Amino acid sequence: FPSHDNAAGKEAYEGDLLQHELLVKKETDQLGVLAGASTDHENFELSNVEKTFDLSSGFLQTSLKTSSVNFQAGGRYDYHSRYGSFQTGSVGMKVSALSLQYSQGYKAPSLYQLYAPPLFGGPIGNNDLVPERNHSLESKLAIHGEVFKSEISLFQNRLSNLIIVTGK
Repeated sequence: FPSHDNAAGKEAYEGDLLQHELLVKKETDQLGVLAGASTDHENFELSNVEKTFDLSSGFLQTSLKTSSVNFQAGGRYDYHSRYGSFQTGSVGMKVSALSLQYSQGYKAPSLYQLYAPPLFGGPIGNNDLVPERNHSLESKLAIHGEVFKSEISLFQNRLSNLIIVTGK
């Protein structure tokens, strides 16, 4: 995180984000597997406030292709040092010209979003924030003719606890 002075010029914050990620991927003509693990360590310092977060994650995604159906499913497990455990998943399939996909998401607020000092007279940090969550559903119909190609997509994305940072 960069340093900023607030409107009065009296406080600045310093922070770091350290990430590690390991991915393993294996694919054949019919089966695919993607697995991984990651860790994030975030620290934040401001005057007399020093905070750290740790996030550990693991995920697995598989896909299966047959002559008539493509299917995929995946799951993710996250452990956040402040917010605890979260599990998310996704599932999708494609049959001929029609595809359907459902997925979930999760994002914890950053230390900056929680503790940043007022900037230009307006509040920035909010210690009451909770993780964002989302559920999305998508369907697509693809029509391929000899002369044209057309796709129609419909999607719905439901967000809860959306984090928005605004200034004055």
